[in-house]
Amino acid sequence: MRAGRRDRLIRIDRLVVTKDAAGADVEAWVLHAQEWAEYLPMRGKEIIAAQQRLGESVAVFRILFRDDITRKHSILMGGVRYEIANIDPVKRRTGLELLCRQIDEN
Repeated sequence: MRAGRRDRLIRIDRLVVTKDAAGADVEAWVLHAQEWAEYLPMRGKEIIAAQQRLGESVAVFRILFRDDITRKHSILMGGVRYEIANIDPVKRRTGLELLCRQIDEN
């Protein structure tokens, strides 16, 4: 995997549930890792070819291989949060392709 194409610094977060002062559950995304990634926005026909039924804002992030990333994590890039829909290892575990869809956090 070529380093030159990994030109976006992304934040990989995990969801943590804590209690507030009243004892209610509070969910928050906390930093798990930061990685340099190659960002590939996808078009509709590529989504169909990948046999995925995802929303309109879909992207693939390519990062170096890690074995601690799951679909429960999310990606934050440029203030936009993405949920991980699929994780595919690349070439003998040299990298990961993360198929993601944008989350509307409003």
